[in-house]
Amino acid sequence: MANATVIVRHEVKDFNEWKRVFDAVKPMREAGGETSATLYRDGNTVHAVVEYATRDQAQSYFASPELKEKMGEAGVIGVPQISFVDPA
Repeated sequence: MANATVIVRHEVKDFNEWKRVFDAVKPMREAGGETSATLYRDGNTVHAVVEYATRDQAQSYFASPELKEKMGEAGVIGVPQISFVDPA
């Protein structure tokens, strides 16, 4: 299936630090198939709606050890809520 959408919610220690790392890994995100990302926040809770070329690419990206490492570096607290969604 083409054009997969992923909704991610997680808490971060410091939004500005998280955003710095998020921006820095843009080439890694794009290499993983990301085509766009829209961010929302409520304090240090981040919500991201992310589009991928395919669901397979999205699932592979979110399972990657590199992503887990960067999330730790960015100060993600706990386990992110990751939902692979389809249009209704």
